[in-house]
Amino acid sequence: MVKMSFFKKKLIYVFTLIALSSCLSGQKIKKIIDYQYLKRSDGTSISAETLKNKILVVNFWATWCKPCINEIPDLNQLVIDHQDKENVLFMAIATSERENHSNLPNFLKRVPFMFEQLAPESGAIFCEDTDELRYPTTLVFDKSGMLQKKFVGTLSKKELRTIDSFCQSH
Repeated sequence: MVKMSFFKKKLIYVFTLIALSSCLSGQKIKKIIDYQYLKRSDGTSISAETLKNKILVVNFWATWCKPCINEIPDLNQLVIDHQDKENVLFMAIATSERENHSNLPNFLKRVPFMFEQLAPESGAIFCEDTDELRYPTTLVFDKSGMLQKKFVGTLSKKELRTIDSFCQSH
């Protein structure tokens, strides 16, 4: 069995997250993308070092999704509550066949979303139609990159407390 480094494991999880984002419009992963295709809003790539020993809270959303928009204030509060913790990263991926990323900055000026906004580059994801998932979806990964929590749909107050507690205790 090949032993993977922590960095490779973490990157594979992030690749999977990006590929999953395309699945939220009712598609399935066919191939996982390379991390270099994961870009910040300023165009820079996410490095393995950025993810090292971090709890990741990743929200998949869309500007056309009312439940997604409705939960942004609660998600922003999570960021505020944990802004002093260097071991917690909040990332958001707004992507689907309906999303136009050139409109995202204007949307975020009107509706501030404090999660770091990420987007895969065009052509980075290969999908095929299958089981339908939906927006919003929030995933929580521990420091070793293992998925610990998955929430589909608008986060309830109880689910927000669960995420908050997880970030506090790890």
